[in-house]
Amino acid sequence: MPSMGTYTHTCIDGYPLVYSKNALDPLAMSVFREHDRREYKMKRRDLNRLIYIEPEPDEADEEIDIVEYTTTVASAAQRLDVMGFTMRRCRDRYEEERLARIEEILTPEEQSTQMDDYYAEQLALLRSIDFDSYVEGLREVVSRRLRPDPFDDRDLPGLSEVVRYILGDHDELLFGFFSEDLRALMRVACSISKPDGLVTQDITDLAESGYIDKTTPVCQEVVDSLVSSYPQNAPRIILTEGSSDSLILQESLAILFPHLVGYFTFFDFVGARAQGGASQLVHVVKAFAAAGIANRVIALLDNDTAAKDATRSLTSVTLPPNIAVLHYPDTNFLRSYPTLGPSGLTVLDVNGTAASIELYLGVDVLMADGKLTPVQWAGYNQTLNRYQGEVMGKDRIRAAWEQKAAECKAMPVRVSETDWSGLRLIWESVFQAFDDY
Repeated sequence: MPSMGTYTHTCIDGYPLVYSKNALDPLAMSVFREHDRREYKMKRRDLNRLIYIEPEPDEADEEIDIVEYTTTVASAAQRLDVMGFTMRRCRDRYEEERLARIEEILTPEEQSTQMDDYYAEQLALLRSIDFDSYVEGLREVVSRRLRPDPFDDRDLPGLSEVVRYILGDHDELLFGFFSEDLRALMRVACSISKPDGLVTQDITDLAESGYIDKTTPVCQEVVDSLVSSYPQNAPRIILTEGSSDSLILQESLAILFPHLVGYFTFFDFVGARAQGGASQLVHVVKAFAAAGIANRVIALLDNDTAAKDATRSLTSVTLPPNIAVLHYPDTNFLRSYPTLGPSGLTVLDVNGTAASIELYLGVDVLMADGKLTPVQWAGYNQTLNRYQGEVMGKDRIRAAWEQKAAECKAMPVRVSETDWSGLRLIWESVFQAFDDY
């Protein structure tokens, strides 16, 4: 039978930031995926002293079976960014709530009468804990391992008012951070922690106490329950012009950013038997917008004339903020690329005219017989006043990339030895798609 009460903690670089009783907090668990699960043995003497009391001498060397979910601070921060909890958003939401509380105190009635001591103190405190001040205060709390209420660390001499505020008793706000979602505080905590530090969710006591089954994929079940209630926690949907682009992006995500697998899902062209192409993708975007799809959707199009022409029809459409339409980004590499036209071989800027995904797969796969595979110019677009180009030998390029990808999956060290700069740029643009949302 379960014990009367068991607490579980989410720690960032060893500091317990989030706790819950008898169950896991689904918002905190959304930072993990099932493949982050770890099971190992640890001596009681080595347990986190901010959570566990010092063991008796005769129990110090006793080993217990630890069950936890673990990722790095850097990976957790990027996952939170993908979910929309960027530092910019955290700052904006924090300041909006803080200023709203100041406005609540400064009502016309209060402004016209003498403010009592309690409200005057509250006003002074709210004005002193702007976002930057809070972050610096949290940095001190975490670095010094200061414990919040009900511990009396806030009474230690020399602490600033901001630190005392953070360590105080807060009914609804975790560590007094102005946000309705604790993941905003987690993102701020990641920003002040070592990138190679660990973010952990220990489920050992919950498993030992019988609240959860040790063999259950706990993280997957908790996140699934969260997604069913809150669409914003669902994976971001990636739409591409065709199945080849989708497969390349899926593979590259697993190779370059394996910690983000599960945070994105890709439109199944093969299973849905859907037509590809830029025009068809634009139709899908319009359909998603009209249907009121709640998920965050990212439409990725080629950086070429055909795609630029297809997206012109979106200028008259007001897309909701959860749908982003992106072209593959311009790159310096493509500003001087060999092209083949009526006048022969010429080096030109092919950004915006011929940059399909093949041109982002790396110099190493674009080379053939010691030379870059050229772009060949085709039809002329009267509206945009530019030609449409297409790299020659697409099948060969994709086959070479597939071989490179297979080698990198088998030997991860090969990633640093091969060219992934173009695909990294694409993914960076995807990660930033909702910075303002």
